Amino acid sequence: MECCGIDPYHPLTTVSNTLNHFIMRISKLLFTCLTFITILSCTDNSNAANNYITTNIQKEVHKVSYTLKKYTQNCCTKMVEYNLKEVEGYIKSESNIEKQAITVWFDTDKCTEADIKFAINRSGYSIIETEK
Repeated sequence: MECCGIDPYHPLTTVSNTLNHFIMRISKLLFTCLTFITILSCTDNSNAANNYITTNIQKEVHKVSYTLKKYTQNCCTKMVEYNLKEVEGYIKSESNIEKQAITVWFDTDKCTEADIKFAINRSGYSIIETEK
């Protein structure tokens, strides 16, 4: 039986159909591989961008330690932290009651060390010295 002048059972037609089917499957496989490679390369670039941003943020953070007068109890820590939180650019602080010391991290693009010192002194605990 012929359709449009092509015998579907002719050996060359069967080989041609098989070859076309094989080419279609290879094309789909190549497309899938290329899509996967593209997604991976985009992911790697975004990680590089995130690392660049993180590195730049870390360069803006400054850490400084102070010894405070009469800084002997946990309630002292809360009072100083309360005043520090009002400073734009304050990131965090860690206190050591035994040494009467506090370490403060802040963003140098948003505030200065003078702002941090002012907030600490305003809390009622004065800075004795700066540790290096």
